[in-house]
Amino acid sequence: MIAHYVRDHGYTPPAEFLAALTRTGSLDWDDRAEVLVSLLVSDRAEPGWRDAAAIDIANWHDGRALEALLVAGLDDHIVDYSGRSIGVSIAEFWGRAGAVDDDSYLALLPQVQWGVLTGLGEGDPELAEGLFVPPEKFNY
Repeated sequence: MIAHYVRDHGYTPPAEFLAALTRTGSLDWDDRAEVLVSLLVSDRAEPGWRDAAAIDIANWHDGRALEALLVAGLDDHIVDYSGRSIGVSIAEFWGRAGAVDDDSYLALLPQVQWGVLTGLGEGDPELAEGLFVPPEKFNY
C-alpha cells in the first residue's frame, strides 16, 4: 500500500520510517528464530517454507542460526531445493565475522558451496578468494 502511494501519488513517508528501513542490526533470539530453525532442519516441512527459513534466519546474528544453516547444508533433501539460499545465508554470517570456516565450507554440499561463493562474491569477494570451487553442474 505504501509503495502505491509513493509511486502513484508522490507520497513521501516520514523520515523515521525511511530511517528504519535502512537500519541494520541483529534481532534478539526469540520464538520466531526457533520456528525458523525448526522449519529449516525439519524433513517434514514443505521445501518452500524451508527455503524461506534459510533466507530469514540470517537476520539473527546468533550462532544457533549459523549452526542450523550448516546442518541444512548437509541435507540432500533440502539442498536440491534451497542450496543457494542456505549458502548465501551462511555467507552473510561469515562475511560479518570476516572469516570463512574452511572445514565447514568443505563439508557443505556443492550446491551450498555455490551459494556461499555467490553470497561472498556480492558482499565480501576477498573472503571467497582461494575457496574450493565445486563443479559448475552444481551451480543452480
